[in-house]
Amino acid sequence: MQNSRTLSDWIIEQATDAIIYADRSETIQRWNATAEVLFGHSAPEVIGSNLDLIIPERLHAAYWRGFCNHERHDASARLRHADPRGAQDGAQALRRDDFCTGP
Repeated sequence: MQNSRTLSDWIIEQATDAIIYADRSETIQRWNATAEVLFGHSAPEVIGSNLDLIIPERLHAAYWRGFCNHERHDASARLRHADPRGAQDGAQALRRDDFCTGP
């Protein structure tokens, strides 16, 4: 298991896409090197911060309202994460097109 964790950590850090993981309470838990370049914050600066840190303030309400209800018409994906009992404990979003700043 440890080797597997080390390999996954290495893959996340080497990814050319920004990888950010926030838990169910919207607290940033993971922030890779590409996210540092894209957003201008180092991992130690953002780990433990709310995900709202990287969402423009004027878009906070719209973003969170639409996050789970977003209807996709592009190549993006959203995956629901659940704990062993089936309770939602997070979500994953992937988007490969231009950055969208809101409606």
